[in-house]
Amino acid sequence: MSTTQQPARPRVVVGVDGSPGSNAALAWAASTAEALGADLLAVRAYPTAEFGEGFEDLTEYANAEVNKQLTEVLGTAGASKVSQVIDSDDAHNALVEHCGGAELLVVGRHGHSRVAHLGLGSTAEDVIRHAPCPVVVVREDPDIKPGPEAGRGGRAVAGTRHSHSTRGFGFATASADGQPLTVVHSWHTPSLHAPGKGARHVDPDRMFEEEERKRFTEAVADWATKYPNVEVRQAAVPGDVVPTVLAASAGAHLLVVGGHRRKLPGSLSLGAVAHAAVHQGHCPAAVVAQT
Repeated sequence: MSTTQQPARPRVVVGVDGSPGSNAALAWAASTAEALGADLLAVRAYPTAEFGEGFEDLTEYANAEVNKQLTEVLGTAGASKVSQVIDSDDAHNALVEHCGGAELLVVGRHGHSRVAHLGLGSTAEDVIRHAPCPVVVVREDPDIKPGPEAGRGGRAVAGTRHSHSTRGFGFATASADGQPLTVVHSWHTPSLHAPGKGARHVDPDRMFEEEERKRFTEAVADWATKYPNVEVRQAAVPGDVVPTVLAASAGAHLLVVGGHRRKLPGSLSLGAVAHAAVHQGHCPAAVVAQT
């Protein structure tokens, strides 16, 4: 008698270390996992270099500490839904290893300075660069400011002409959790010389802007067709992309930006937009490898 194999449930991974920053990440990850119908795995690192042969003796203590954090943040019922793992490697390697095949890896912007450091110093930035899945950075103290997304409850996406995967991630997650979506596009008008005295009058700036808006609208329309349940708003603004993206994050549920794959396998480059989003954004920021 043959049996039908059930498809594996999606998985969200969150780094925890008992700090307020990881508490914020845990709460956000649990809410998102529920919306996505995903399992949640909490990872805590206890590097053996710091504890030596005493690591095995600390495993029971570490599990108790993680259980305590899960219960305090999620309640008893919520904590019971979370799987956990204590890893003897450093935080970077532990998180990258356990997020293979996951939908998301979620970390706090700041963590403890020594044990399982998950702050946005070397560890978190290394995780963003090497994780095989999108990484969401959650700030401990949401900087709620008036903005285009305030009161809308939606997510904002930094859209560029090369961000196929970024838009796809934004539409997919918005569809899963029922959030409206704002797709943002910004550009610089190139310096063009005015036509000569006898030439037909052409406004090159206007022509360039019209072409940018046209390509942007067509790209968004393609994704809107794939996800008809997502309420979409477009924001095409000429000018500097970094301040435009940061302004769009005010009042948003999530800011989605792209990183670029380097020639070195498994390495992601954080450009100015992604760097600003995770360090200065007013809401959680997801960094997605662009394709």
